[in-house]
Amino acid sequence: MSEAIQKAPFSQYPTEAQIEDFVRHLKETGKPHTWHLIDNSKPPKAGEFIEVVTFKIPPRLRGRVGKAPCPICSPDKPKYYEGALTWFKCEGVVRAIGKDCAHTHFGAELTNAARAKGKHRRQLVAAQGWLENTLPRVPALQAEAAALQETAVDADKVLRKIWAASSKKDISRIAKIAKDRPLTIETKRQVVAVDEIGRETVDYITQVLSRFPISGANFLTPRMLLQAQAQNTLHQLASVKLPDDCEDDLCVMSFILKLGEDAGPMELERVTREAIKALETLKQSLAEARLFLSEANLQRLADWSADYRSGSPFELSLSAGYPAVTFRKRKPNGRVHFVIPETLRSQH
Repeated sequence: MSEAIQKAPFSQYPTEAQIEDFVRHLKETGKPHTWHLIDNSKPPKAGEFIEVVTFKIPPRLRGRVGKAPCPICSPDKPKYYEGALTWFKCEGVVRAIGKDCAHTHFGAELTNAARAKGKHRRQLVAAQGWLENTLPRVPALQAEAAALQETAVDADKVLRKIWAASSKKDISRIAKIAKDRPLTIETKRQVVAVDEIGRETVDYITQVLSRFPISGANFLTPRMLLQAQAQNTLHQLASVKLPDDCEDDLCVMSFILKLGEDAGPMELERVTREAIKALETLKQSLAEARLFLSEANLQRLADWSADYRSGSPFELSLSAGYPAVTFRKRKPNGRVHFVIPETLRSQH
């Protein structure tokens, strides 16, 4: 353990090392009341406290060690299997008390406040730890988002040309099918049957002649155009600001501590998580675009659309050689020709 364990009194909230040491002791012995820093005296009724961590005596040890005594109501007799490590700032001590004993001794108001403070403290520590590991990565993430702006613009240009090849409505209809199952070429065959009293019935059986799985169809129906998505992502990451030249761990930790112990660290964590999620969503959207615009994928779409039985409102052709693409409208006649930008060509 890198951090030295300080003997009580606890003038400060227990350190992470001390909490980990208590948990380790509990797991090994099943006796929270024998931890070397615990105070087993009865707390005053008016004593404010904070719930540090809840715990359970391990089931595998209960048959041997039984229940733990509670300093509140049963200091010399077994009382509970579930309890909480608590910090009493005014006394400078920590106690292990039973799960249900605090309400009886301190009343609902103090107990609920202790649990709320404990929850806030755990969230604070978790947020600080996450920020310490994540904030040094933010400049690289900002640079990554900036580098994707051009690709997003290219993707929107291509998408608008595809929409112009037929209509946004028709393209969306085809995309909806392709997301769920392969595009197909089908025929219907009439089948006539005669029942036992001589009546004829006519039915039609659909036969699938060929299937064309299309990947990356989500590219065709974005919730937001990719340029706007990329700009929003860059804006979100830009809102996560570190002091200039703050690159080493000590500077980052000092910055986090200056955020205080209220909502500051949790709010920065929320904003940073949302920004990182936006970047991952953008990258996924661009990956979908590259997947859809790959040569093999477009060739399958071309083969499907070339068959009049597909019912496709357009015919796609790669006859000029990939990455050149031609869409020919069926009704009304017309052509849309473009070359897929290098930024959107699949790396595979």
